[in-house]
Amino acid sequence: MIEKREENINNAFAFLKTEEFNNALQFFQKAKLDEVNSDSKRDPIVYTELDEYSKAMEIYKNAIETNINENAFYDELEKLYHHLGNFYMERGEDLKVIAFYEKMLTLMEPNFFAYSALGYAYAETKEYLKAIKFYNKANEFKPVGEEYEYFYDEIGLAYQELKEYEKAIEAYTKAIELDPYEYYYFHLGNVYALLGEYDEMKKAYLKAIELDSDTYGYLYEKIN
Repeated sequence: MIEKREENINNAFAFLKTEEFNNALQFFQKAKLDEVNSDSKRDPIVYTELDEYSKAMEIYKNAIETNINENAFYDELEKLYHHLGNFYMERGEDLKVIAFYEKMLTLMEPNFFAYSALGYAYAETKEYLKAIKFYNKANEFKPVGEEYEYFYDEIGLAYQELKEYEKAIEAYTKAIELDPYEYYYFHLGNVYALLGEYDEMKKAYLKAIELDSDTYGYLYEKIN
């Protein structure tokens, strides 16, 4: 039964990709029925997800019948993906987050939310090159007029894990240019320490202490 449900889900996404929405709806509904009739313990998250997809497909069918602009459907579908993806992220199920947002990109790309979520999830699973790739894509397609300086901090952390310290410094510096946050100075000081550039380390640590002495006051011991 589980295998059949997965087959129906995959068929539904295949039809979604080709915009055969009525067929997609039928397979989502079949998958939902498979879950209801399963003798195994029902996964409430899967059931809820299938239910939401079915609702989304119904919205699209109604939009066609009433000549509503289909952009409204895609807006709702994007919100649905984002909501469910965040749910998996909050549960720490990073592999599900990756699978979910990768699938989202087969339907709607470019997508800022998917890129940023994948950057986070790949960093959590220690696939740092992929994390860097998706954080850079998120920066490329970020909403107009907005900055996400913490993406550069995350890129810096990924490069640091890869021991590409000069690239890490470049990313941390960019984050600080956008927002002189003590956390970023702390990370910058750490990478200078790894390089043995202690004068630069001291400057960065002192700035972190200046901005938040309660949290980073202990760094005086490292400086001295």
